Amino acid sequence: MPSAPTALDLITRAYTSLGVVGLEDGPLDNPHAQLGLQRLNGLIGQWAIQALIPPTTSRTVIPIVLGKGSEANPITIGPTGDVVMTTRPLELDGVGVLLSGAAPRVEVARALYTDAQWNAIAVKDLTGAICTGVYYTPSVPNGEIILWQVPDTTIHSLVVYRAEQLVTYPTLVTAYTLPDGYADAIEWNLAVRLNVGRGEPVSPDLYDLARSSLAAIKRANNTTLSDLENDFAGNGPIYNIQTG
Repeated sequence: MPSAPTALDLITRAYTSLGVVGLEDGPLDNPHAQLGLQRLNGLIGQWAIQALIPPTTSRTVIPIVLGKGSEANPITIGPTGDVVMTTRPLELDGVGVLLSGAAPRVEVARALYTDAQWNAIAVKDLTGAICTGVYYTPSVPNGEIILWQVPDTTIHSLVVYRAEQLVTYPTLVTAYTLPDGYADAIEWNLAVRLNVGRGEPVSPDLYDLARSSLAAIKRANNTTLSDLENDFAGNGPIYNIQTG
């Protein structure tokens, strides 16, 4: 079942796996706890840039604001962005436009441009009623969404799909509900991190648990159905519909 351990719970479990402290010894002293918090958040930061670790994909509907979405005035998304969320997306998994006035409402998928495709578009500030595609850059602290064309009406909405990353722990008493398997994976991988600098080898069993628990998460998250790519025309020149 999903659990909601605090940061201190996870850190204590990790130290226990190393044999540094036993649960019968009482609470961790503050220096060990603070080091554990630093390395716990470092672990989550490392996992944020790896594929197949985010446990779910979120769908966010963003109202269109007139003139918003150009290179000079992008839609920002992240902890302090126009669209506020706890983590800045490293990439978008999909985008669409939610059409106004349709009953039932209709969502039309839009293209996600690569760097090369965006660079090939000559008139980047072209305006239109409905954007054809989206270019995303994972800037810091907030990602930037650029729409092409830039909407000249606000009746429709933008829809973005993104991986829901794990969130760092601001304090030792912060608790998050974790999906099945994640608490164990954090415990054992954090234990390996906490062993750095101790001058003692990590046991082979702990290494195996750290690797196998993370691999199990990735296997579970790799079950999403997707369309197969075809490259039947891969030997010919690439045609760009925006540039002709």
